[in-house]
Amino acid sequence: MADVVREIKHDDDEKPVMILRKKPTVTGTFKLERPGIKTFAIRLNDAWQYSEESNPTKWEYLMYPDNIMRLTKVGFEPWMEDCSRELCKIFDLGRWTEQKMNMLASVIQGGLDDLVNFPPPMQKVKIVGEVEYLIKSLHGKEANIQGVAPIRDMNPVKED
Repeated sequence: MADVVREIKHDDDEKPVMILRKKPTVTGTFKLERPGIKTFAIRLNDAWQYSEESNPTKWEYLMYPDNIMRLTKVGFEPWMEDCSRELCKIFDLGRWTEQKMNMLASVIQGGLDDLVNFPPPMQKVKIVGEVEYLIKSLHGKEANIQGVAPIRDMNPVKED
């Protein structure tokens, strides 16, 4: 079965996001199969849906378009089943099975803590000048050290 790998990054709004993609397969010596890499992103705001603790499975009455109220299973299990069916299509994993659903659920759930605890992006520092320095030895026998060091603005700047 093809593996799906995850990676945690920042999106364009500097919010953490989990990126899922199919692990590339080796098709020959030093060749990787990479035609149009397809990815699936899970934003931090949507991560609760992939957790059994935050999205427990339960039965609820829901109104359907034909104006009939039906007892329907809602929560983690139906959500993960629908999501894994979609991921099987996106990543060309073949026919959906419970084994594939469990594999995809473990990949996603294994990265939820990393997604929640992902540090904010490093802020850009503006260089405002340079300073030359010379460090002399107190013993007089050792070599002197000299150079140029950047002076950084203490107010972080966000680049647009």
